[in-house]
Formats: sequence, structure tokens, C-alpha cells
Amino acid sequence: MFRQPFPQDRRTGPLALGLLALLAWATSCPAQNTTPPPEQAEQQQPQQSPICSRDEESDTLRQVDFSQAPVEPYTDAERACWVDWNNAKRLAAQGAQWVDVREAGMVQRLRLAGAWPVPSQEVTGKAALRGLNLLILGEDTDLRALSRQCVIWKQSGNFQGVHLVLGGVRAWRLAGQPVQPDARSASAPDQPEVVTPAEFRQGQADGLWRVVTLGVDPNEARALGSTVAMTIPTDDAQALQKLQQALAQAHSKPANDPTGAPPSWLAVAADAQTQARLLALWNQKQQQAAAPTLLWLGGGLRAWRDYLTGQQQLAAHAGHALPRPCGM
Repeated sequence: MFRQPFPQDRRTGPLALGLLALLAWATSCPAQNTTPPPEQAEQQQPQQSPICSRDEESDTLRQVDFSQAPVEPYTDAERACWVDWNNAKRLAAQGAQWVDVREAGMVQRLRLAGAWPVPSQEVTGKAALRGLNLLILGEDTDLRALSRQCVIWKQSGNFQGVHLVLGGVRAWRLAGQPVQPDARSASAPDQPEVVTPAEFRQGQADGLWRVVTLGVDPNEARALGSTVAMTIPTDDAQALQKLQQALAQAHSKPANDPTGAPPSWLAVAADAQTQARLLALWNQKQQQAAAPTLLWLGGGLRAWRDYLTGQQQLAAHAGHALPRPCGM
């Protein structure tokens, strides 16, 4: 008897025919919402991902406002806490105790030989400091915060006296006092005459700087965000001679600062190479004749611009997810 090779076809035949019919119907129908009509295609413009658009990102960065608020004046009680380096040395010779109130990480990187390291938040409750005459050493750029804290320490009645040393650790180092850098650190500490861009920005809010530019175009100097007290068009040895004379005259006159802050003269060159060359020449002048203390913006105007750009990028992207690479 003849046997059919595929007896299951009789059972699956109707189902297979239905699937073939459905497939034929789907392929014969026009695709929906896949290709717009020609007149609509001309109107539609390709949308560029904002993540990949450098122009749009630049616009976002330019919208960040980094302008400085007006400097608030210091109170009489805050100014009464201040002591300059010469008077601080006199008080130390009479038995006053140096106290380094910087945070632990800063103390670890650069210890001050002869100063007790006590974080500022622990000074009030530190039993070893009770009844002593304190000489407070902080960072040069924390003058306002420590001035307010100094008033609180004096009013507590826990100490014989509290004096905030102007210039802090920077004044200590400029005076040649002994320091102990962290031996495990990969880099040596910055020169005490050099103010980093971050320190410059922090000190702007407290009116700590009296800026003088050397060989910097006045229009470009506007990027500093500070009033330029003196503009010297060249950046050579004669410019430093002129600057030395001007600083000597300025120090002979009483400061007339409505904020009451004791500003430091800060020289700004065009770039790091120029700044290093001028600083070396200035140090030679200090060895030959006592020149007034002059601080330098590290890296010059170019480093300040780079720092500001980095801060703008951080501020523009704060609170947002990190951008993905284009095409992902």
C-alpha cells in the first residue's frame, strides 16, 4: 500500500495557509510612519544631539556668572584681632603660643616647626590652650573666616589673649621660619611668594589683593575680575625698578581701604615663563636691597584664564549627568 510521506500536512495545512496569508497582507500594506512624504521631508531638519554640540556647550559655559560681590567691611572687633608679623614675633618672645589652625591635610603637607597644630573647630575646647596667649596661624586667604572666629575665641574667656597673624602661614614662610614638608609628597610646596589661581579667587572676596600688572594689555587684564591698582606696560628689569619705587612710596603712606583689610601687592605677568623670570629678578633685588613684600600670581594671566575655564566647566555641568560619546 502506498504511504503518504508527510501525514502531518493534513493537520497543519490550515494553520500554514493562514500564516502565509497574514505575511502576504503585511508585505503588501504600505509602511506606516517610516518615510515622510517629500514635502514633509524637506521641512524636517536633522536634530543634532546637544551632547555632541561644542557650540551649544560653549554657550552654556558663557552663561555662568563668576562676578565678585562687593567686599564687606570688617568690624572693629575683627580688626582688633589682627597682628602683623613683627608684633607677632614680639608676643612670641614674651611667651605667646603659635597655633596652626589649618585643616589636618594642609598641616600634614607642610608642618610649622614650633607651632601647635589644632584645627580651628577644636580650639575652644582644647584644654592645653586654656589661659594661654594665642597667635593664630591660618591660610593667607581665610582672613575673614578666622577674623570672625577670633572674636568668638576672645569672647569665650578661655584664653589670656587671641591674636590673628596677618598673612598666616605665608607670613611664617616669608620670614624664614622653619617648616617640615611631607616627605611622602611627590612635589615640593609652592614658593611662599606665589599665589595660586584658587587662592587668588578666594582672596578676591575679602579684598586681599592690590593688583599690579606687568606687560599685560589693560583689556586682557579685565579677565582678572579685580581693579588693577597699577599698570606697568613692560616686563623687564626697568619695570621692576619702577615697581619697587612705587611700592616703597605706597608703604610710606597710610592705607585708605574702606573695608579695613590689609591688602597685599600682587604682581600679574602674562604667562608662567614671564612670571618665573620676573620673580627671579625681583628676588635678586631683595638680596641687594630690602624690597617691599610682593606676591605673584602663579602662572600669570594665562594660568588664571585656564583656571577660570575649568571652574566654568565644573559649574556648568554641576548636577547634570556626564555626557555620553557621540553616537552612543
